[in-house]
Amino acid sequence: MSASAESNVRGLLQAARQQLCADIAYFTKFTEGAEHIDFLAGDSSTFAFGEGSAIPLDETYCQRMIEGTAPRIVPNVTFEPRMHDLAAGETIGSYLGVPVRLSDGRIYGTVCCASKHPDESLSAAAEAHIRVLADGLANLVERSHRESAAAAPRLSGDALELRLWFAGVARAPSSARVALTVLEPHLDEDRLLSLRLVITELMTNCIRHSGMDDEAVVGLDIRLQDGVLRCTVSDPGSGFEKPEVVKPHEDRPGGFGLVILDSVAESWGVERDELFRVWFELAV
Repeated sequence: MSASAESNVRGLLQAARQQLCADIAYFTKFTEGAEHIDFLAGDSSTFAFGEGSAIPLDETYCQRMIEGTAPRIVPNVTFEPRMHDLAAGETIGSYLGVPVRLSDGRIYGTVCCASKHPDESLSAAAEAHIRVLADGLANLVERSHRESAAAAPRLSGDALELRLWFAGVARAPSSARVALTVLEPHLDEDRLLSLRLVITELMTNCIRHSGMDDEAVVGLDIRLQDGVLRCTVSDPGSGFEKPEVVKPHEDRPGGFGLVILDSVAESWGVERDELFRVWFELAV
């Protein structure tokens, strides 16, 4: 990002912090299995993180917010149990965050405001203000030619892991196909083609048939270890039961997604917790 673009980011964050009377405002990106805090306005000395911090995604509240399993507005952290197990929750009193969505549907990161003390004034109006900021930051990222850079996979021991999120929009499946390019050094052409095909079908099903609202996000998790590629597509929608016999839907056009999944994958299944998940495995 150019010096002028960085200056614009800092100016936008400072304006948002002052507008919402927050102690800090910060802009993050997701890559290599972590949330990186690239820019921060305000004094973060009393918080558990600062500009330049890289926090494992599983230890961030932002991941839960992005997935839709935790609220974007937290006026009082004391009453939000999904923050109590996080180190950041010990130094934050109130929080507001929204995803930064690129035009292709990929979730780049987040923009957030936080204060040391509870702030009961946080509201939907404050969230709307931050959404405008998030759109502006997404435009700056794309103008800086970083929009095509897929998140790098993370090496964890002898395993390779990739985690991405996409807005539930029509362009998300094609964006996912592009993002999978980072796996080219690790998969042969046929396996990568199969992976792209199945991911496209599953993400398309999420967007068209899961009942998600416009603000929902589709998650994609990939793990390659010991010659097995395991992929999980998650969403906050209604889900479905795995059929005993997989066949095309007769009540709508297309409907071949599960047929393709069943024919390509060595094994697959569905799970429910706070999200609905479809997982599958490919031998590589």
